[in-house]
Amino acid sequence: MRGVRVQLVCASNTCRSAMAAVVLRDLLDRSPVGSRAEVGSAGLLVMQPGQPADPHALAALSKVGLDGSTHQTTQFEIDEVEDHDLVLFMEERHIGLFESARPSAEARERVRLLRAFDPVAVALGTLDLVDPYEHGQAAYHRCLRDIRSAAPRVVTELERLAG
Repeated sequence: MRGVRVQLVCASNTCRSAMAAVVLRDLLDRSPVGSRAEVGSAGLLVMQPGQPADPHALAALSKVGLDGSTHQTTQFEIDEVEDHDLVLFMEERHIGLFESARPSAEARERVRLLRAFDPVAVALGTLDLVDPYEHGQAAYHRCLRDIRSAAPRVVTELERLAG
């Protein structure tokens, strides 16, 4: 089995991609590919790199026994996409912004929506992961629930990619 790299991308890298990275890392730690998997997260519009995750995101993670306290915001760099096996965006408009930079065909092949790995979201046509920012703690819990619904199939895909 080879190593795999996954990048999670949202707008500011303080809520959705930060929570998704923690959830995936937790699941991957129990996977055969776990020690060879690198999980990163980034934002399309990071104002100040190196900032912590949103306190509401940290509280939602903590409620399910996960710790996101080491998260630091990172700016998404389009030229790094080909260094990853999978790049998961949170919203279709994020993919649109990515594609507006005219990435290579190889880079585009690595890009998916996180919720495309949730069969219920696929069936309902609700593939965008709603941004919980400034919508109260319940919105963060819903967002985390949606992330956790997709995450096991993301891990399965990473295991497949690792061979």
